[in-house]
Amino acid sequence: MPSGPSDDEARVASHPAIARGSRGRIVRQPPGQASISTDILARYAADAAREVEGVRGLAESTIPGRRAVRVTGEDGAVRVELHLVAEWGSSIPALGCGVQERVREYLRTMADVEAAVVDVVVDEVGPRP
Repeated sequence: MPSGPSDDEARVASHPAIARGSRGRIVRQPPGQASISTDILARYAADAAREVEGVRGLAESTIPGRRAVRVTGEDGAVRVELHLVAEWGSSIPALGCGVQERVREYLRTMADVEAAVVDVVVDEVGPRP
């Protein structure tokens, strides 16, 4: 009798972004492997953040290699860091919570990925109207 997984059993994806969810549970994939690049996950996170009321946009940096949205996968956990520009008069704590919720929901829906951490950094506030 073979000791490996049968054809009916799912195999674990090798990419850290989808290999483990935020609670350490293993995300099972059909036989074969699938991976989602961190660049795609960053795009999804950026799209989700832009949908939140009070977000004026992403805070792009002039420093080479520093992006407005960074996604990393370490030890099977996905971490998202977003640098944003808030609208004048927005509640920054409410904006941060809204962005965290929306990014988690969007990644879960679009990529079946549970973000362990979503850090929101407000780098700027838009001009006073």
